[in-house]
Amino acid sequence: MKSLCRFAAGERTGLKSSVWTVVVKKNDIYLFTKLFGGDFKLSLHESGDAQWSYTSEYVSRQNEMKNQDRHLMKWKYSRPENDLALNIFRIQIPHSELRDSSKYSSTKKVKWTSGITLGTYQFDFCITKPSENNPCEGRSDLPHQVLESLQLADKRWLVIFIQATGLAPVDLDNAKNSVIFEMKEKGINMEGAGWITLFGKGDDGVPLIMEFHYENSLNIESTK
Repeated sequence: MKSLCRFAAGERTGLKSSVWTVVVKKNDIYLFTKLFGGDFKLSLHESGDAQWSYTSEYVSRQNEMKNQDRHLMKWKYSRPENDLALNIFRIQIPHSELRDSSKYSSTKKVKWTSGITLGTYQFDFCITKPSENNPCEGRSDLPHQVLESLQLADKRWLVIFIQATGLAPVDLDNAKNSVIFEMKEKGINMEGAGWITLFGKGDDGVPLIMEFHYENSLNIESTK
């Protein structure tokens, strides 16, 4: 049974995002990327508990951090109650943030998604009710293109949809600038960061991560 998928926006030899990895372990789902340098992970547990956390490896390297302090954000998600898949998380990567960088290239098998030249790549993570068979197989009535389907131990399926969505450039700039300003206000060293992320919620209430390219030359002032 397949339990892992690596994916990215863009092309292996051209403009690209960081490579994201989603892993299914029994009935839990984990999301990683080199973008976080192994310091953060997203966990979606069978219980419906979800969290955006420092990894235990990161905590072990900190002198004053306890394991119970490693969760940055916590929330709950529900199980689907009908034949519709439930959107539990998403990643948004604006095309304007892709770069031709070898830093985040991967020699491993990656599902590269290209073709969006305006707007934003949106990856929606959806959970279905239990099914022996892939609920997307042979379907022509799905709302968006399926990137991958992974089955959990309890027969539910994690389905990743990919679509293009239009986000206003001014809103993207404001979101990016707010992240940079907050990190600088906290004294976080961003030298060589490459990419940064915004954690938030969409207009439909779905938790999301938005990925941005970071350039040290940017001069960001308060957006408050």
